[in-house]
Amino acid sequence: MFVFHPNSLGTSRLFLLAAVICLQGEAVGGATHLEGVVRRVAQHHLAQCYLVVVTTEGRAADLNPVARSLWGMFYPFLWVAVGAAPAPASVVRGLQERDPGFSCRAFLLDLSRPADSMHQLKFLEDTHLYLWPETRVLGVGPPMPTPADTRALLTHPALRNTPHVLYLALYAHDAPPDALKSGLMPRATGERCDAVLEEGGRERGVPAGACGEGGSVKVFRRCLYCLAGEVDVLLVTRWRAGGAGGGGGGGGGGSSVDLFPDEFGNLAGHRFRIVSMDWYPFLSFRRDSNASATTVTPLDSLDFRMLSAVSSVLNFTYEMRVPWDNQWGVSQENGNWTGTVGTLQHHGADFSMLLSWLPSRMAVVDYSRVYISEPLVIVTRKPGPLPQIFALVRPFPDVLWAAVVIASVAVGVVMWALEWACWWACGGEGAGDPSRRGLSASLLTAWRILLEDPEPSMPSYMTGQMLVGWWWVFCMLLTAAYRSALIAHLSVPDKSPAINTLEEMLRQKGWTWGMEATYGSGWQWFKESSVPTVRQVYAKIQVLGAEEHLARVLEGHHAFLTWKYYIRSLIGAHYTNRLGYTPLHTSRQEYINYGGYGWGFRKGAPIRRSIDLVKQRLMEAGLVKHWMNDLIATASRAARALNTSRAALPTTPSERRMSKEDYIAPGDIRNTPGMPCRTTYSML
Repeated sequence: MFVFHPNSLGTSRLFLLAAVICLQGEAVGGATHLEGVVRRVAQHHLAQCYLVVVTTEGRAADLNPVARSLWGMFYPFLWVAVGAAPAPASVVRGLQERDPGFSCRAFLLDLSRPADSMHQLKFLEDTHLYLWPETRVLGVGPPMPTPADTRALLTHPALRNTPHVLYLALYAHDAPPDALKSGLMPRATGERCDAVLEEGGRERGVPAGACGEGGSVKVFRRCLYCLAGEVDVLLVTRWRAGGAGGGGGGGGGGSSVDLFPDEFGNLAGHRFRIVSMDWYPFLSFRRDSNASATTVTPLDSLDFRMLSAVSSVLNFTYEMRVPWDNQWGVSQENGNWTGTVGTLQHHGADFSMLLSWLPSRMAVVDYSRVYISEPLVIVTRKPGPLPQIFALVRPFPDVLWAAVVIASVAVGVVMWALEWACWWACGGEGAGDPSRRGLSASLLTAWRILLEDPEPSMPSYMTGQMLVGWWWVFCMLLTAAYRSALIAHLSVPDKSPAINTLEEMLRQKGWTWGMEATYGSGWQWFKESSVPTVRQVYAKIQVLGAEEHLARVLEGHHAFLTWKYYIRSLIGAHYTNRLGYTPLHTSRQEYINYGGYGWGFRKGAPIRRSIDLVKQRLMEAGLVKHWMNDLIATASRAARALNTSRAALPTTPSERRMSKEDYIAPGDIRNTPGMPCRTTYSML
């Protein structure tokens, strides 16, 4: 029977594996012993947790004393009986969700029947325990027949991402079997109940009555990195009955023993698997071979400096590889991802270097905190002088020129109409007068005044004279403004407009644009966006290498969509002369800044929080920004010192990266110190 409270599920999962002790043929102090152990540990380590009791079918009645003891500390709680049949989907889904109403969740698992233990461990797997590395696992049960059985329990795949796993072995007598035979015990095994032998042989006291009645308890702990950086099983302590105050009070849960120490301060040289693509100045490396998924040797770059600092503080080593398909990672229709993201999705690596935050990626990858942001920008040729053939008409905009033409025609027509009206009003007198103008003559008179070459004869009637006088004043002001504007435009020629947005780029006639062979966040953004402007750009994107893109940009009428810091480092190193001039323009508008770059981790990786803490210290010290500026400045100075001209970027990801000691002919980006060449696969 299941009693389920779906609204009472905890935030951080804390699993309590507790077995009801049923030794065939002899008791271990009865329910008092078990009840005391569970109650004491729960009181000190599971306070304010939501409790889930998991037992096997037919065993619920045997757990009633324990349930009554825990009822006062845990309310409400869930009781689940599992067997060969899978647990109801509603229960499993409920346990996979978070509830901010509780600070943790506790599971009480009955392991008294070894044959049924796989059902309960399978239940933990179904609840996605591996996704919550903050979980604490405490097992209470009878002694395992062999050390291999204890090790198998504490290293079960269901607990693969759980750093804190304990097993409390309850013995029927005060003197347990010779622990030295197990290979898991410390050398000293004769301590009393009021003394605890911790790792390293240091003794610390525990509260009186910690051992309960009638038996002893040995506490085994799984340590992820204790065996030269690999997983090991250690004896944390042993509690014995018969010491001072050794009543039925509990189970050794006193605060003087740290049952769940932080073991991530020293990883004892553990070797992590890292996957990443190179993207200078964030990450640069030299491939050790041309094979797919080859190992690489990191070169000086931002992420390498950060990784060196983090590995030094936490004491771990690493092996870095490129993804097998040389991609950052895009989603597929079947739910899988390619590249770096796909490697992390299938746990082919522990974590990656820089990886941009994308909402769609968060379903398969855990991210560290953001340490820097790099938006997408548009790179075009700097605006140049406009053709001088149109210099005479450039001082005024088109609409003003149209207004001048219309006004000139209107004045000529009005002048002719007034003269005709005056002639008609006078009864047709003066029809043969040569001073009387026709329509064409009136239009030419208006234009001659505009060009400051008026006719010597002006209209003889007052209305015409007023019209010509005001038109003359207007033309004087207009020509004065035109002269000053023309002088200014000839002194400083106009330039073509700079492109700063995608909308401006789309309005250019005959222009093309493109990206590198991108399989990362930029490509994913264009692919998923529903914005009409972005969709229009995506429909005409040309995929070329960086060298060809930049060559076409310098020729004109082409735009290169790329990343801010990456192109900044290239421009500073290879497209800027000694006077600091560059022919390339970077747009002011920036796109798809989802939050920045973090390191990607496989789901449930327990090391993520510790790495985050060290990275936070680096950021607070200002080292990340300092390193970034230093890398770009150093690469630029080195390139200019070698008189490096326009770059010749590699077109295949297998081309060799040059180290700082490599010196070949200037003009090739692969030869520039501090600026190793990179693959053509775009960032993230």
